[in-house]
Amino acid sequence: MNYIKMSPLVGLSGYGGGTSSHTFAGLSYGGTGKWTGAYGYIHGGGSSGGELNNIQKVTIQTTGNATDSGDLTNLAKRACGASSGDYCFNFGGVDDNVLASDKICKWSGTGGNASTFATMTKGGRSIAACCDGKRLVRGGGTFSETGSPNTNWKEDTIEYWDTEDGNVALTDFGNLSAVVSGAAGTNSATRGVFMGSWGSPTNSNEIQYITFQQESNATDFGDLTTPRSISRAAGSETRGVLVGGNGDTDGIEYITFDTTGNATSFGTIGNNRTCYGAGASSDLSRMIFGGGWADGYGDWIEYLTIGTTGNSSDFGDLHTSCANTGGCSGG
Repeated sequence: MNYIKMSPLVGLSGYGGGTSSHTFAGLSYGGTGKWTGAYGYIHGGGSSGGELNNIQKVTIQTTGNATDSGDLTNLAKRACGASSGDYCFNFGGVDDNVLASDKICKWSGTGGNASTFATMTKGGRSIAACCDGKRLVRGGGTFSETGSPNTNWKEDTIEYWDTEDGNVALTDFGNLSAVVSGAAGTNSATRGVFMGSWGSPTNSNEIQYITFQQESNATDFGDLTTPRSISRAAGSETRGVLVGGNGDTDGIEYITFDTTGNATSFGTIGNNRTCYGAGASSDLSRMIFGGGWADGYGDWIEYLTIGTTGNSSDFGDLHTSCANTGGCSGG
């Protein structure tokens, strides 16, 4: 399997080039950008009472229950999240009438209500996203004409928005290897990774990646241990971790970003829990994930230490039970 090595971006301090460091969550990272933070968010999703627009918040390094932090601009079941650290983002999602939103909304990494950041060219759901702090990238998803729930198609397109200079115009990045929906997205400072997806007749185990600052088609990375979709992922600077999903509801596996190859088993979701469609995020050392569907809407939160392997542990409970949520961190 081949890959492209990206050269540092000369003079761009804090985003893969230059010599300065960026400090957050008590840690310093030289020139890597910022795409996580101390606060984890689980946002949108569906519940027994209908689709949700709420934003639930935890402090990642402190176990406990989630609190209500604010609201998205739209109802967002099958939501997707990503972060530039200072700001968190939600992509699309569907409402109670299965109408997909074309909005990308953002809120402060420290919490609060969301506002509109950009508009996609069509309504979308089950999107995978990642962000290196500068480029907010979405890959694949299921889309429909805005306002129409009955004309749906999946896409292989990759598009990005620039979060740094205020340019919210959509730009073409390239294409995935196939149409993808329900994939999980995560990233390092230089690479964005898309893992698994819905398939017909079976789920996919494909892992593919991009280099953030070089527009091109995605490149094959390797394979998951089990084909799965509607999983969720987060990670550290060096490792990406995938949890749950339709196809392996209690499995956890990981990849090393800089070394292409197949995923490796990490452990299982603790406390005899299973799920797909949870919301996940990290502060680069600890990953939290919560909600998801497992014979009902989940109300629990689990955590794990990214740099080790093993089963996850109980973190606390959500403010509102939910599934098919988005997740990200900021602050």
